[in-house]
Amino acid sequence: MKGRVGKIVEEFKIGNTTIKINDAYMVTDQEEIDRILDRIANIVMNAYAAGRVIDEVKFNREDNPYLSVDTNV
Repeated sequence: MKGRVGKIVEEFKIGNTTIKINDAYMVTDQEEIDRILDRIANIVMNAYAAGRVIDEVKFNREDNPYLSVDTNV
């Protein structure tokens, strides 16, 4: 990806973060698009699963004999 030259086609802010969309990094190959979407789906599912496990431990820690009540999860 290093060395690609393009132009900023869109720029916006979310809070203190500035997002810049550079047309040199836009993908048009369907195979590449599918790979990227699969990677995003895996990241989201892993993050969701990790959050669910943490929430379940927080919710059930008093009933869980393997966790002390004052565990800061």
